[in-house]
Amino acid sequence: MKKVWGILLSMILIIGLTACGNTDTAQEEASAPAAENTSAAASAAEEESVPATEAVSENGKTYKIANLVKQLGTAWYQRQQLGLDQINEEYDNVECFMVGPETADASEQVKIMEDLIAQGVDAITVVPVSVETLEPVCQKAREAGIIVISHEAAGMENVDYDVEAFDNASYGSHMMDLLAEAMGEEGQYATTVGFLTSKSHNEWMEAAVARQKEAYPNMELVVDKIEENDDTQTGHDKFQELVKTYPQLKGILVSSMSGTQGVGLAIDEMELNGSVSAIGTCIVSVSGDYLESGALTATTFWDPAGAGYALNKAALLALEGETIEEGTDLGYNGYHSITMNGNVIYGDDVEEATAETMSQYPF
Repeated sequence: MKKVWGILLSMILIIGLTACGNTDTAQEEASAPAAENTSAAASAAEEESVPATEAVSENGKTYKIANLVKQLGTAWYQRQQLGLDQINEEYDNVECFMVGPETADASEQVKIMEDLIAQGVDAITVVPVSVETLEPVCQKAREAGIIVISHEAAGMENVDYDVEAFDNASYGSHMMDLLAEAMGEEGQYATTVGFLTSKSHNEWMEAAVARQKEAYPNMELVVDKIEENDDTQTGHDKFQELVKTYPQLKGILVSSMSGTQGVGLAIDEMELNGSVSAIGTCIVSVSGDYLESGALTATTFWDPAGAGYALNKAALLALEGETIEEGTDLGYNGYHSITMNGNVIYGDDVEEATAETMSQYPF
């Protein structure tokens, strides 16, 4: 019996050793192609290392930046989109995109911003219809770690930076100087804002009126800050009402692009060209016909593409942890050497067009 058990034990040991040997061999055989595949993958990654490095930021992240505007589809924001497109072309580590309501509505902007927070975007740039309405949701975004940068909202609290194309008081004063010259520095005039909650519009008109009182005492303000709701039809209708109430009206300052278009249309229809001087914020692609007809005396504006570029460049710098300070170059005409007041960034991009000069502007 002992002899039998000895034979059985020897056989078990031989089988075990053989199995171990086969396993080691299988592992070695399996490891060879795996090593070859790993090497091939490493070689492929090495070949693509340059574009791969360019495709991400220094911390290996591709940033998503949402641009929340007042109203999608307008000529102004179509032009601003070009600034986003240029950023996307120049920087492989950024994906900029534009969102906004179909009509200028602060409550709709809040809903869109809530959705962007839920999506977990890295930064939001916003042109608020109402600063007060957007403040709480901007705070919520920042608490979620999202960089928030505003435009046309100097003094907004819950943002990392606000980007302005220029000093708002200087812009408003300049509009008044143009209107005063057109009116011969005398007569009745009125002012408008897109919304009473539109921060920049209010600053422009307040500065304009202050300039009039200081420099043009023979001019008389009859109605201040007519709310034209950033809407062409509303601007048109309210101007007609204004002229019926003040038939001696000689001038008007208009804040929004759509409002300016509406006033120009009303002046054409009422055949008041040359009788009422109108200065408004509007790009030439929208105001050109009214400048040619004399319904609009002049328009003032800034390049929306430049603003779009500067907003996203500022967001990218902030995301990368870089300091934005006096003299920083944001990479676009009008923003090559910014000035600052607290967290407000000021460019120097004030443009104006008349019937004689509007051909200089391709937008």
